[in-house]
Amino acid sequence: MKTQQIMVRFVSNIEVRQNHQTRLINLNDIERLPGSKPIDNWLRLDATNSFIDIICDKEGLSRDQVFQTRRGRNGGTWAHPLLAVDYVMWFSPEFKYEALKWVYDGLCDLRNAAGDSFKEMCQTIEEVLAPPAYEAGKVYASEAWMIQSIAGIKTGQRNIASVDQLNDLAFLEKANTELLRCGIRDRSKRRDELKRLLRFRKL
Repeated sequence: MKTQQIMVRFVSNIEVRQNHQTRLINLNDIERLPGSKPIDNWLRLDATNSFIDIICDKEGLSRDQVFQTRRGRNGGTWAHPLLAVDYVMWFSPEFKYEALKWVYDGLCDLRNAAGDSFKEMCQTIEEVLAPPAYEAGKVYASEAWMIQSIAGIKTGQRNIASVDQLNDLAFLEKANTELLRCGIRDRSKRRDELKRLLRFRKL
């Protein structure tokens, strides 16, 4: 999925944003966690700057790709996931486990997969259902709403969905695409079959 999305994780009811393309995590959000310490104090440490250099060297990234501060919408201080973990561990071992999970939980990859499978589903809708151009957007939205509701994702909350929900979403989008290709045009029949397939998948 090419369109940049800002994903949201929750730690102690605090929203922590992550850019799904760059993988950078917003440190200002982390700074709101209980017991946090100022980002500026952590940035003054020689160990922090050495770690930034190590990440750049080991991963072939520029300093701006590892750490950046920007203004405007979704502005703030953003850091590479490993650097974000380092910041969390500096002020709070209590959140160490949560922070380490961010590195490998696959949330951003799943968001990409769900976006790609949605695009493929829309192409299949166009081929199979062939809605008039003036109704196409409404049909795509209706299909998306149906699938998100089966996956337990409320309208407008795709970017705060859990790893499990995004897994289910991508699975359902692919399954719906296959049902359409099999000639099942009736939406209610596809909805019932998708629910059955998801239940079976979770057994």
